[in-house]
Amino acid sequence: MSTNSSLITFNAEQQLKENPVISKDINGSVISRLGDNIIDLSPYSTSASKYSSKFNFQKISPKYREQIKTLWYILFKYGKGKNNNNLSVSTLYKVFNEFLCKLSLFSVKNDIEPIKVLSHEKSMFAFIRKNANSRPFLKTAQSSLSLFYSRPEKAGFIVSLPEVLSQYIASKIKLFDAHLEQTTLIPPRLYTGMISQSWSLIYEHQRHQLKITSLIIKILDSRMSISNPHNQKVSYDFESLGPVIYGYIKKQTNGIRGFIKYLTAIMGVCKNLIQIYSGMRSNEVLSLDSHCLSLDMKNIRPKARIIGNTTKYIGNKKIAQWITSSEIEHVVSLLHSITKPIADKLPNISFSHNVPKNKKPCPLFLSVQYLKQPQYLDKKPLGAVGTLNTSLTMNGLYDYSEFI
Repeated sequence: MSTNSSLITFNAEQQLKENPVISKDINGSVISRLGDNIIDLSPYSTSASKYSSKFNFQKISPKYREQIKTLWYILFKYGKGKNNNNLSVSTLYKVFNEFLCKLSLFSVKNDIEPIKVLSHEKSMFAFIRKNANSRPFLKTAQSSLSLFYSRPEKAGFIVSLPEVLSQYIASKIKLFDAHLEQTTLIPPRLYTGMISQSWSLIYEHQRHQLKITSLIIKILDSRMSISNPHNQKVSYDFESLGPVIYGYIKKQTNGIRGFIKYLTAIMGVCKNLIQIYSGMRSNEVLSLDSHCLSLDMKNIRPKARIIGNTTKYIGNKKIAQWITSSEIEHVVSLLHSITKPIADKLPNISFSHNVPKNKKPCPLFLSVQYLKQPQYLDKKPLGAVGTLNTSLTMNGLYDYSEFI
């Protein structure tokens, strides 16, 4: 590869002056332009995690913000992913977070413009080596630099990407991948043990489901009561939930916080089971609406379908169906017992099968943080999806000692 590093016509000011439209809503109204400090691509995202659909350029130093934003725009406009489609929102966010933000930090620390870092061999080597301990950085740097190098007329500058640097990046990625390949298989004992424990936890919750739902309603009512803004003199009988659930609550943080942690953990168990029994991806599960299960009990062997949005089609939401076991009805019913009382307090959310046009369907994994903070209603009126910890070691409900 050539080491030519001369600048051509990079002009961030001109790009921003034109201020092109970046995103529109379903009605065609403009949501974001390039000149905005926060660019929202959520209409084009299939991910349930909306934080990764918003690009906050306020994180970038004002000194170099225009250049970083223009580099992002080049990737947004000309970058290609699988099947020669435009880059997905999640990929763009990784590039922004792992490559462009780190480029900005390097520029600030060394007082060098981002374009000059990418255009001069010595600076480029220093930048890459500084961040070479991160596989996400290396992968996003590799793809971004490849685009800038192959399309100098679009980038507006010639990137310095000598063969030795290209090989260095590739070799570091290969080293990371070699370590990853050693842990790709899940031992059958671990897999079956996880399924067995998950169902035991589901059945334990079902034994106390009415009490748990009543506690959720009681907490919501007291949290939102004007006459009792600080939850004073309100007691909750968590001990009645039995030794397994109460033991977990007490071990975490006794009281409402511990109860919320339990609800988050059991929802993580539910997510695990849906993925295991359907083969869905994580984001596909988290994006499900409450009434996503279609049961077919007419056949000799009952079956069910989960209806949701697949993430396999880059840049587009596409409705898909996954065949699963009818046993998943227990899991969905459990999630309903947690989320319906919360949804009933959200004026913009509907738990009904037939959702009114002026409302949104309730997410299957509606966040339980509404129990923790009354002001969460004002911050997230459209029903936020919870952040779940599903790992065996971190979830807390699983007895990890059985897998050792």
